[in-house]
Amino acid sequence: MDLAARSAPARLAHLMAELRERFAAVGLVAGQQFAIPITQVDLADALGLTPVHVNRVIRELRGDGVLDVRRKMVSLIDAAKVAKMGGFNDRYLHKGQSDT
Repeated sequence: MDLAARSAPARLAHLMAELRERFAAVGLVAGQQFAIPITQVDLADALGLTPVHVNRVIRELRGDGVLDVRRKMVSLIDAAKVAKMGGFNDRYLHKGQSDT
C-alpha cells in the first residue's frame, strides 16, 4: 500500500514503526523510546499532511494510548498496535542481510 492510500493515523504509525526499527538497528532505541530531531512541520511534509493535521493525529494516538511524541521524543506505548495500525512489515528493511 502506498502513502496516499493510508489514513493520516496509519501514515504516522507506519513512519514511527519504521523509524523505531531503523534506530534500533543502530542502538538508538531505549525500550520503546527514541529521539527524532524533527518538528511537526517536518513530519507533516514527510507524510503529505498539514502540520495542524499531524498535531491532531498525535493527540488522537496519545489519547488512544498508542504512541506519544513530545519534545522530539517518540514513545511507542503499544508498539504492536502501532505496527498493525500502520500496516508495517519490516521485511523490506533486509535486516541482517548482506549485499553480497
